[in-house]
Amino acid sequence: MNKLVENVHSAAPVALGFYYQSLYALTLLLKSSDDEGAVSVETLDDVNLKADGQDYLTQLKHSVKENPSPISIKSDAFWKTIKAWIDVFKFIEISDTHFCLVTVGDLASGSPLQAFTNNVADRADVLAAMKIEAERVIAERALAETSD
Repeated sequence: MNKLVENVHSAAPVALGFYYQSLYALTLLLKSSDDEGAVSVETLDDVNLKADGQDYLTQLKHSVKENPSPISIKSDAFWKTIKAWIDVFKFIEISDTHFCLVTVGDLASGSPLQAFTNNVADRADVLAAMKIEAERVIAERALAETSD
């Protein structure tokens, strides 16, 4: 096991996550062709690049694990990303905003989320899977509340 992760009291994974954010932000800014481009960390999102009149909101899912869990439609990481983006809707123009989820791990094999790796892919399967998962969680929570 990775010695960095063994100590549950270690702040190293969180510190490395913030360091990764700053490096990712700097990389985005340097790759931007907009001389007036600006980047921020932990404002509208983990990283926000404003360039060419567009906002590029990026959620970073960093891990120090050798083999991080794949992200699937059932992953907390995915749903927390969706929640973060919903929370900023009142501060952005959706038509001028690009949303990006970056992970150091993989997407689950066969996951409908694979459609997000292709800009022209049909997203209908993703929406259907999200609805099914949301309904499953709602039903499980309702059942748990009646069991108490």
